[in-house]
Formats: sequence, C-alpha cells, structure tokens
Amino acid sequence: MNYKIPISVLVIIYNNFGNILLLKRADSPKNLDLWQSVTGSKENSDANLIVTACREIYEETKFFATEHQIENLNLITNFEILPYWKHKYAPNITHNQETAFAFCTDFNQQNPILAQNEHTEFVWLPYKIAAEKCFSPSNKQAILKIAKLKNF
Repeated sequence: MNYKIPISVLVIIYNNFGNILLLKRADSPKNLDLWQSVTGSKENSDANLIVTACREIYEETKFFATEHQIENLNLITNFEILPYWKHKYAPNITHNQETAFAFCTDFNQQNPILAQNEHTEFVWLPYKIAAEKCFSPSNKQAILKIAKLKNF
C-alpha cells in the first residue's frame, strides 16, 4: 500500500470580495458534514510545498495556480491524525505537519470542478461564516489570518 506522507498543505482559496471557498469531504464519517479548504499531502515528486499547494488546488478544484500566486501564511500546525483517517498513513504515524497557504482567484465566485472522490459539495462564504463552518481549528485560523491580511 502507498501510504500518505505526513506532511501536508492547507490552501485557503479566496476572492477579493472576502469570500472563501469551502469543500465538503466525501469521506466524512457518518452523520458528520466536514467542511474544509483545499488540503493534501506532499508527494515524493513534489519539489516543495508550494508545488504541493498548486497540485492540490488543481486536483481538487481544477483552478490553475502558479507558484508565484501562492501566498505563504506562515502557519505550521502539527496535529494528531484523526482515527477515521489513520489507515491512510503508515502504522507508526500518528501526527501530520500542515503548512497553510492562500490563493486568490481572479473570479468573483468561480465554480470549482470537484474531485468527486474527495469532495461532494462546495460553497463560497464570507470569511467569518467560512471560519465557523470548518471542522479544523487550523483551517479556521488560516481563514482568519488571510482575512486580516487582506482587510476583509
């Protein structure tokens, strides 16, 4: 089995109107609606985490981002991998390191083309509502940071 590398990116996709794109996880445990920004693990072929961010944006939304469009939010979070996703990692792996980035789309509220195996729905929300809807504390923190940086 090919296990995930426990180094990942979180990418806040936003527009200049202060709206944040959220995606609903397809693999949410029963009775939970888990909403998040673009996330994904580093692959061996990725040169660096910005390349990972660009790849994940495209894989999950079909939005095209270049490396110079990716903003490093200087937020790194180490967290325990939740029980329902531990099977994706090698047996001895318990924690993941996540680095947060942001990407501004040039469009008002462009509809993403979702990777159906990863997400089932999307929504554009004002940043305060988006931050509250996210299940991940690091996702909330990153949304609030980009909102402050951009004066939403």
